[in-house]
Amino acid sequence: MKVAIEADGLVKGYGKGVRALDGVTFSVEQGTVFGLLGPNGAGKSTLLKILAGTLEPEQGIVRIPPGRSVAYLAQLAPASTGRTLWQEMESVFERLAAVQRQLDQLTERMHDAEGDDLMDLVHAQAELHHEFDR
Repeated sequence: MKVAIEADGLVKGYGKGVRALDGVTFSVEQGTVFGLLGPNGAGKSTLLKILAGTLEPEQGIVRIPPGRSVAYLAQLAPASTGRTLWQEMESVFERLAAVQRQLDQLTERMHDAEGDDLMDLVHAQAELHHEFDR
């Protein structure tokens, strides 16, 4: 199976020799569902922030295949967003929703298109479907 995400030797500390992560190494295969469990202060949020690219490790590397990304929804959403918790959760799908809107618009345009114009729209639709599936 293909690896969806891989971490190698991740180290992250928070002052006075306290390390949230100390040499964390793992890989997750595509299609794997997993949970991240541990007591408060064990480094779960730190690890997720590093995987999402919002925090840099002191050492180690994260490998994510091209075309893939990691999103992280913080436990405590910033109060200044003006969005509900539901809207905040939906925000991770904003790009997907935008692609869906583009697909809908292309479908409408295809009803009146002919010949080369129709073929151009079909190719554009195929590219958007590929992005949507990714």
